[in-house]
Amino acid sequence: MTWLLGKQSHTEITGTLTGRSLRRSNTCCWDIEPHLGPVETSHHQVLIDGIWIGSWCLLIAVTETLEVLAWQWCARESAAA
Repeated sequence: MTWLLGKQSHTEITGTLTGRSLRRSNTCCWDIEPHLGPVETSHHQVLIDGIWIGSWCLLIAVTETLEVLAWQWCARESAAA
Protein backbone atom coordinates (compact mmCIF):
# COMPACT_ATOMS: atom_id res chain seq x y z
CA MET A 1 0.00 0.00 0.00
CA THR A 2 2.93 2.32 0.65
CA TRP A 3 4.09 2.01 -2.95
CA LEU A 4 0.58 2.05 -4.44
CA LEU A 5 -0.54 5.20 -2.65
CA GLY A 6 2.83 6.91 -2.25
CA LYS A 7 5.42 8.51 -4.46
CA GLN A 8 8.35 6.20 -3.70
CA SER A 9 9.75 3.76 -6.25
CA HIS A 10 10.21 0.02 -5.66
CA THR A 11 13.89 0.52 -4.93
CA GLU A 12 13.24 3.30 -2.40
CA ILE A 13 10.72 1.20 -0.47
CA THR A 14 12.76 -2.01 -0.35
CA GLY A 15 16.18 -0.38 0.02
CA THR A 16 17.60 -2.63 -2.71
CA LEU A 17 19.13 -1.76 -6.06
CA THR A 18 16.39 -3.30 -8.21
CA GLY A 19 13.23 -3.47 -6.05
CA ARG A 20 12.62 -7.09 -7.10
CA SER A 21 11.74 -8.19 -3.56
CA LEU A 22 8.67 -5.92 -3.54
CA ARG A 23 7.51 -7.21 -6.93
CA ARG A 24 8.17 -10.82 -5.87
CA SER A 25 6.17 -10.41 -2.66
CA ASN A 26 3.19 -9.01 -4.63
CA THR A 27 3.05 -11.60 -7.43
CA CYS A 28 -0.06 -13.26 -6.00
CA CYS A 29 -2.00 -10.01 -6.42
CA TRP A 30 -1.46 -9.89 -10.20
CA ASP A 31 -3.30 -13.21 -10.67
CA ILE A 32 -6.54 -11.94 -9.11
CA GLU A 33 -9.27 -11.11 -11.63
CA PRO A 34 -12.37 -9.61 -9.99
CA HIS A 35 -15.64 -10.46 -11.74
CA LEU A 36 -18.97 -8.71 -11.47
CA GLY A 37 -22.14 -10.68 -12.08
CA PRO A 38 -24.64 -9.76 -14.80
CA VAL A 39 -26.81 -6.71 -14.26
CA GLU A 40 -30.37 -7.90 -13.73
CA THR A 41 -32.09 -4.66 -12.77
CA SER A 42 -32.98 -1.45 -14.57
CA HIS A 43 -32.02 2.00 -13.33
CA HIS A 44 -33.22 5.52 -14.07
CA GLN A 45 -29.67 6.83 -14.13
CA VAL A 46 -26.33 5.23 -14.89
CA LEU A 47 -23.22 7.32 -14.29
CA ILE A 48 -19.98 6.49 -16.11
CA ASP A 49 -16.67 8.10 -15.24
CA GLY A 50 -13.02 7.34 -15.72
CA ILE A 51 -10.07 7.56 -13.36
CA TRP A 52 -6.46 7.48 -14.50
CA ILE A 53 -4.25 4.96 -12.70
CA GLY A 54 -0.74 5.28 -14.05
CA SER A 55 -0.99 5.20 -17.84
CA TRP A 56 -4.31 3.31 -17.91
CA CYS A 57 -7.85 4.59 -17.52
CA LEU A 58 -10.44 2.70 -15.46
CA LEU A 59 -14.05 3.33 -16.52
CA ILE A 60 -16.66 2.67 -13.85
CA ALA A 61 -20.44 2.56 -14.34
CA VAL A 62 -22.53 3.16 -11.20
CA THR A 63 -26.19 3.67 -10.31
CA GLU A 64 -27.63 6.77 -8.69
CA THR A 65 -26.97 5.10 -5.31
CA LEU A 66 -23.32 4.46 -6.31
CA GLU A 67 -23.74 0.69 -6.75
CA VAL A 68 -21.06 -0.51 -9.17
CA LEU A 69 -22.62 -2.03 -12.30
CA ALA A 70 -19.51 -2.58 -14.42
CA TRP A 71 -15.91 -1.52 -14.92
CA GLN A 72 -13.41 -1.67 -17.76
CA TRP A 73 -9.74 -0.86 -18.30
CA CYS A 74 -9.06 1.26 -21.38
CA ALA A 75 -6.23 3.21 -22.97
CA ARG A 76 -8.25 6.47 -22.84
CA GLU A 77 -11.74 7.76 -22.18
CA SER A 78 -13.71 7.54 -25.44
CA ALA A 79 -17.15 6.71 -26.76
CA ALA A 80 -15.86 3.35 -28.02
CA ALA A 81 -14.49 2.40 -24.59
